[in-house]
Amino acid sequence: MTRIRLPLAAAATLSATAAFAHPGHVEHVAGHSHWLGWGAAAAALLIVAGALVLGYRAIARRQR
Repeated sequence: MTRIRLPLAAAATLSATAAFAHPGHVEHVAGHSHWLGWGAAAAALLIVAGALVLGYRAIARRQR
């Protein structure tokens, strides 16, 4: 049960804050601290980039 609940809670939290993560309201993402908001946006970009790299590597391995 915990294996399912934790990822779902994380996804719900990230999707709820992502709605406000545009340049005009980045400071609202992390409690009115624009540096934390930009840090959260940068972390999200790194996660997406890492997922893309891992996905492309997996595809390349399957094609060998």
